[in-house]
Amino acid sequence: MNVLNLVWPGFSAARRIARRPVRFMVTGLEACIEFPLDYAPWGFRLIGALVMFFWVFVCGIAALTWPVAMAVIGWAAHSGVMSFSHGVNWAVSVTVFAYFALLTSKVME
Repeated sequence: MNVLNLVWPGFSAARRIARRPVRFMVTGLEACIEFPLDYAPWGFRLIGALVMFFWVFVCGIAALTWPVAMAVIGWAAHSGVMSFSHGVNWAVSVTVFAYFALLTSKVME
């Protein structure tokens, strides 16, 4: 498990999500609804909810699918489906989102 923590960014968050996916969904939706009520000004609650949805669910999905995403991006860049620079950009983006999933799972607990 320690090796997976080194090579798979967001592995501990992905493990927590996979263990209790319903809890993750419920807690994530509660965070999307409750966070803007406490911290956002009156007119910005929808924007706050969308930002929380992005942080919780997009980053969680990136953490869960990181190994598959890296394999698909590597194949696409190698076979010429996308350029190498686009492959690098996508790989870095997915990796950054997977690391952010570590923060979202800590915030939700």
